[in-house]
Amino acid sequence: MKKYFEVIGFVTLAIFSFYFTSKTSTVIKNTDDIMIKIKEDMNNMKTNPVDAIIDDDTIIPGISGREVDISKSYDAMKKIGTYKDNLLVYKKIKPNISINNIYNKYIISGNPNRNQVSLIFKVDESNLNLLMSILKENRVRANIFTVDKMDDSILSLVREGHNIGTISNSTWASTLVDKIANQKYNYCYLEEKEKEVLDICSMNKSYTVIPSIITKNTPTLTIKKDIKSGSIISMDVNKTLLKELEYIIKYIKSKGYDIVTLEDLLSE
Repeated sequence: MKKYFEVIGFVTLAIFSFYFTSKTSTVIKNTDDIMIKIKEDMNNMKTNPVDAIIDDDTIIPGISGREVDISKSYDAMKKIGTYKDNLLVYKKIKPNISINNIYNKYIISGNPNRNQVSLIFKVDESNLNLLMSILKENRVRANIFTVDKMDDSILSLVREGHNIGTISNSTWASTLVDKIANQKYNYCYLEEKEKEVLDICSMNKSYTVIPSIITKNTPTLTIKKDIKSGSIISMDVNKTLLKELEYIIKYIKSKGYDIVTLEDLLSE
């Protein structure tokens, strides 16, 4: 019996010691000049999230906010013994209303609070090499739908940072599939609303995208007239487009827009 109480006493002492040490450590940390400075600045560094915009059967992605991770920031600065704001560590704050896992809405643009646009090219094999040459020269990553069967040469474009998909007719394209780069999202592409297609894509957990700009015979004029933050721009690759594409890219960049893939445009 005596031994039993000795064990109980030892365990109780160990628990108390751990608790006391932990509390002492917390008190010391909270009175540390580095921790005090982090807590003083953390509210100024916080960015609130922006909710996704849902309007009937359409959706526009939100934007994640961020806040200072106090513990990780303190640990990073304590290693060098001084406060440095470039060592602040942040954690994401997800929007309350998010595009995440909402597949039964048409995505009609990226968030207008970001200066980003995304380019979708519908191209056949005969124009692919010239298109890729222009994109590479201008350091642009895009979404490329090919009307031909996807093969290894097409899929290799993924390694250059492009999204790749196959197109089956003028209004419907298959889900973008990328086993090489393991894309985060799968997409379906429509040029007008088709509930049956939306339902199929939703069932397969694919996002359905409708471009906000579809260029026809005058790509430059159409883009100049309609472009805005978040635009998803769809272009048929033909002689006119290839002739004007470099100018179009330079014009878009001159307006302060970053050209990104759908994955980047729609990420929150």
